[in-house]
Amino acid sequence: SFLPLPPSFPSLLPSPPFLPSLVVITLSLFQGEPITYQLYAVLVHSGFSCNSGHYYSYVKSSSGSWHCMNDSTVCLI
Repeated sequence: SFLPLPPSFPSLLPSPPFLPSLVVITLSLFQGEPITYQLYAVLVHSGFSCNSGHYYSYVKSSSGSWHCMNDSTVCLI
């Protein structure tokens, strides 16, 4: 079976610049510290449009290992 190569993403992502202002105001209550997100999953689409193609995901387990979830198949990467 075809197993796509795992994506390369940083494990910590900065807060996106497009957050709604209400969320930014709420988050600024954390004493101005930069907000970061810890990446634990990536959804991938393979195909020509959002109406056709195939979706699969990469998911990080609580132990830190990554898995490719593809229909009924789960593979450790």
